[in-house]
Amino acid sequence: MKILDTGNRTAVPMTGQYVLEGLRGFLGGERPFSELLLEGHYSARLLFFLILIIGLNYLDACFTMMILEKGGRELNPIIQLAINHWGEKFWIWKFGVASFSSVILCLLSRFKGVKIAIVLITFIYLVLVSYQIIGLHIYNLP
Repeated sequence: MKILDTGNRTAVPMTGQYVLEGLRGFLGGERPFSELLLEGHYSARLLFFLILIIGLNYLDACFTMMILEKGGRELNPIIQLAINHWGEKFWIWKFGVASFSSVILCLLSRFKGVKIAIVLITFIYLVLVSYQIIGLHIYNLP
């Protein structure tokens, strides 16, 4: 494929080095393309909270399955629909939704409201998982 120019220049093939040089000029001057990709780095604190959200989400799914095996019931109607549809494999769907949401939160983390939401979601998951652990412990007592 060739790019045609109406000026005095000749046609330039759109391959390899020419494309990267064009992108370099279009995206920010003489800086290498790899620097532009790494420009939006994120803090270790943000990574910690997002991994904690995903981990607590997984624990929530595991504890939910344990509670359901002991005769409990799911109170969240959306999760109940997922359990009805996928059975014990609902955690894969739940994990995927939480992971995708964490990526979106990461991309939007430069906004102050999103940072507050990340901390709030982590706190809610901590309370939920603690409640499930206490409930499982009480339920197992003779």
